[in-house]
Amino acid sequence: MRFLNITHRDREVHFMSEIIFLHLKGLEELNHRPSTIEARRKHLARFCAWIHCNDIEHIDHDLIMKYLDRHKVSANYRASEINHLKKFFAWAYDEDHIKENPAARLKRPIRRRGLPRPIGTIDLKRALEASEGEMKAWLFLAAFAGLRACEIAQLSGEDIDRERKLLIIREQKGGSSGSVPMNQALEPILEAYPKTGWLFKKKCGNHIEAAYVSKRANLFLHDLDIDDTFHSLRHWFGTNCYRNSKDLRATQEAMRHTSP
Repeated sequence: MRFLNITHRDREVHFMSEIIFLHLKGLEELNHRPSTIEARRKHLARFCAWIHCNDIEHIDHDLIMKYLDRHKVSANYRASEINHLKKFFAWAYDEDHIKENPAARLKRPIRRRGLPRPIGTIDLKRALEASEGEMKAWLFLAAFAGLRACEIAQLSGEDIDRERKLLIIREQKGGSSGSVPMNQALEPILEAYPKTGWLFKKKCGNHIEAAYVSKRANLFLHDLDIDDTFHSLRHWFGTNCYRNSKDLRATQEAMRHTSP
């Protein structure tokens, strides 16, 4: 029998705020990545703020569609919004918080595969020459190791294997670990950082966030009248890996992609 109504402290739970709390707690218990949990929290918070409804039983398919159609976004972003909503409401239905799943009929748009967007070599050189401190380290790590902002943010001294000349990525996209050879250009840059603990820290001592790296680096590039984004340095890394090797498999390994 569905909807047992004894889901939280032996009482019915209808409030979105409580159900979202239980959902996120469940993701933590299942060992989902912190970045995945934070993305789910932000998407659900935006959804709740827009619908002005805290009773999950009052949310139907039409209301969700109005939310999704509230502004024009890319197919990829819409697919991401739908993915988070579908997973949340499917979980809520399975846990007997709702009698019907209002997100069951949502259709994800087809994600178009984009082309590489490498920064121009001249612009990259200009950015590297103008940078200093942490910004220089971030730019070098993106351009000469292909690291993503989330990987740079969580890099520690223990992840720099100076003997084998490797950068260890403890948690890359998808949650797995990986490694990338340390380019000679990185060695003098990383030598200035400690051999233990986070390389890039907040005042509280914890590592910085990926969004902080992306935002600051993008502003730095744009202040130099460079239209590219920070992620385009990773594309420059991958493009040059293939250009120099003509080996797609080797490029895949260097980029740490699961598929060529």
